[in-house]
Amino acid sequence: MAQSNAFKFIHNDHKPQNKTPIYAQYKSEANARELCPHVLGYQAGGGTAVADERVLCYQLAYNGHSACWRCFETQYLDCNELPNQQPPKAHWKGPKYSKKQGSVQTVVDETP
Repeated sequence: MAQSNAFKFIHNDHKPQNKTPIYAQYKSEANARELCPHVLGYQAGGGTAVADERVLCYQLAYNGHSACWRCFETQYLDCNELPNQQPPKAHWKGPKYSKKQGSVQTVVDETP
């Protein structure tokens, strides 16, 4: 089963249960977003192909927009580590999400 680089990056190095934020550019945007991945898996009705991979994140304020929940297709994310200026967990954000969220149906990893 093939996996996108972002899916592997989050699943192997930045598991949601570890509460480690990431920086990521979506669809080759110029600016990186600061994301806190909460749920990693596959879309509703989808299989396990790269095109079905999803990550539900709490996105911190970005480009003048307020912080909010966002679901991303991992195949379009280019992920990076946060700068080592502060401990990663100091940046972790995200109010409780509903376990019944509809963005990621087949859960591979999630925050406790």
